[in-house]
Amino acid sequence: CGDYAGTPVLFLQIILYEEEMIMENRKPLTWSEYRKTLNLSPQDEAEIELEKNVIIAIATARAQQGLTQKQLAEKCGLSQSVIARLERSTHSPQMSTVLRVLKPLGYTIAVVPDSPTPGGRL
Repeated sequence: CGDYAGTPVLFLQIILYEEEMIMENRKPLTWSEYRKTLNLSPQDEAEIELEKNVIIAIATARAQQGLTQKQLAEKCGLSQSVIARLERSTHSPQMSTVLRVLKPLGYTIAVVPDSPTPGGRL
């Protein structure tokens, strides 16, 4: 077992599941089979989808700009391993990390209504 401080609960569940399968020498479930056992709420699903979309957008922007992970890391004052973990979705990134990575790519985060509201107000 490693040091999992700061690791989101979903990832901890996956890590513990993988360790259990290894220790019991059992064939692991497919991701689809395992995901069903997590009993994720619609809110959980929405958060996962949003995080995934942000991470994909970061990796896509980096690739489109022809930057390596190391080059992007240097531009935003992080290590290459932080960029690699971000792109692999190993951990849920902190907002400050996302903002640091987005800035040299020429992007930022905007808060917009999920669905239009009357009069355009929140």
